[in-house]
Amino acid sequence: MANYLVTSGMTDIVDILVTEHAQADDLLSVFETAAVEGRKAAFAPVRIALRGHAAAEEAVVYPIFRREADTELTTAMDTADEQHDDLEAALVAIETGGADAATTEEVTALRTAFDEHRAHEENVVFALVRKNHKLTRNIRSELARLYNEARASEMIG
Repeated sequence: MANYLVTSGMTDIVDILVTEHAQADDLLSVFETAAVEGRKAAFAPVRIALRGHAAAEEAVVYPIFRREADTELTTAMDTADEQHDDLEAALVAIETGGADAATTEEVTALRTAFDEHRAHEENVVFALVRKNHKLTRNIRSELARLYNEARASEMIG
């Protein structure tokens, strides 16, 4: 819900997703630096933010991006989907052992998966979206509205 509160006034889906990436990065940094006894509490917002963001992207945003995509954007979207799977696997690995017992390798795997996904979306996917004449400012604005509605209703995340 916190993501929605920060992004509810934004009118371009790309701006919303970039903002949520920054928020997730901040939450992940808190988890990475938390003392062992605080890791469980620090992990919960990370898990909620990453899963909610990925679910909303996959349900609301990606289908429209794919509908209007050329071959280059389709390939970039396929990579982004795979990266969501990597993020989920990293989250599950930490949940399985308990966030308070997460190993350095597990935390590093989550950070790496997140950083790779963020860089790919922001530097490749979003650049292609902004270049794509079919994904007009109006369409991106409508996606922002739908995305924020989904996040606000907790339909996703």
